[in-house]
Amino acid sequence: MGGGALYDLGVYSLHAIAALTSEKATAIIESCDKKIGATGVDLTSKWQMRIDDSITTNGLASFEAPENQRLVVNGTKQSIELVGNQAFTSWHSPSRLQIGDSFEDFEAVDSYALMLESFGNRVNGLDSWVLPLEASLKVAKMLDQLRSE
Repeated sequence: MGGGALYDLGVYSLHAIAALTSEKATAIIESCDKKIGATGVDLTSKWQMRIDDSITTNGLASFEAPENQRLVVNGTKQSIELVGNQAFTSWHSPSRLQIGDSFEDFEAVDSYALMLESFGNRVNGLDSWVLPLEASLKVAKMLDQLRSE
């Protein structure tokens, strides 16, 4: 009841945007439409943002629509797509990445366990990857803009 679709689901696509753009990239929300439910949180949020006046991105987070998680990046020379409809939550399922006409296949993993183990390793002083603080701050700024729309 606390976050709504944007905070529960939308953060996945926002983190993808943060990972694909430079630390100094500026995201500006061009439009944001929300359907607010009886509890006061969004059931559906749909937005368009522009990054550094050169990249346009569209996002949709919904508790109402049938589940369909997609990530497609179209560039001037190539495109990348996470194949299937579980782009952000392929928990215990294999996943596939298409780069142009080539495919990369990945084994099934428990991504939540891997993240928790990496965090635990870092806390214990071991070398392990964790999401950089800058990425979380970048996503928080995008969320602040979307929430105020």
